[in-house]
Amino acid sequence: MSAPNGGENINGNSAVVWTVNGTDNHCPNIDILLSTDGGMTYTVAANATANDGSEMINFPTASNSARILIRCDVPGGYRSTSTFYDVSDANFTISGAPSCNDGIQNQGETGIDCGGPCTPCPICDTYTLDIMTDDFPAETTWQITDPNNNIVAQAGPYTTANSMENATFCLNQGICYNFTILDSEGDGICCDFGNGSYTVRAPGGNIVAMGGQFVSVETTQVCVPGNNNCANNLVFTSPNDNFANTQVLSTNENITASNIIQNGANISYLCGTVNGKYIELLMNFTVENGATFLASPDGCQ
Repeated sequence: MSAPNGGENINGNSAVVWTVNGTDNHCPNIDILLSTDGGMTYTVAANATANDGSEMINFPTASNSARILIRCDVPGGYRSTSTFYDVSDANFTISGAPSCNDGIQNQGETGIDCGGPCTPCPICDTYTLDIMTDDFPAETTWQITDPNNNIVAQAGPYTTANSMENATFCLNQGICYNFTILDSEGDGICCDFGNGSYTVRAPGGNIVAMGGQFVSVETTQVCVPGNNNCANNLVFTSPNDNFANTQVLSTNENITASNIIQNGANISYLCGTVNGKYIELLMNFTVENGATFLASPDGCQ
């Protein structure tokens, strides 16, 4: 017995490994038995599987004193003098049955804890970034962070001056991210030392972030549309005449937004998050001071 042979911690599906050592000549198939009480009793985990040195086994029951026994499988249950068996040298631990929240891709999932028997994995859209570096590319870095400030993509510093650098990254639908570009010298990438620039494009080529003239850092929110996490019936209330930098707390709650749109301006949409869910508010009217409006599920496409 090679594994599990004592001391391991197993969760879900795991390989049982043994040394065949020529036994397949007289015993082409074996039984694999599992004990969860230190070898006092055993139940069959795999019956008449090929004696080829390895077999994936599902370990559904948690135990701190598990052992594996391998024995020759003889049709009819007969055990001849040529029957062999081997047992784990010591106990190993089984953490429990695989689940959709164990942090392991272990039960036919297509991703960690999603796909297969679990809920669908998030659908992501491919975004592109084009950066024209300035005269000092080693000063430039960028990153994309999710609502929990986890970095999902990043690059730089760069090495070639006045060069077009490209990147692609897949962003999950229904999430708002922050794209942040940084310059370590505090002079941006345009226009004192070269004509640098950056452009972030959504699928289809629509520009969602662009620039070049900044000081040390510039951050733009990039919201990825998606029906899967839409928040419906969110009421926005503005006692002011502009909207941006919005902190949304929950659905059906009045909030105050500020500082982007002048009184009387027309805008096409406003995006934000509610309990981590993406919302997109479609508007085709003039925003007025004190206006209240409703997030439409039709805006989450």
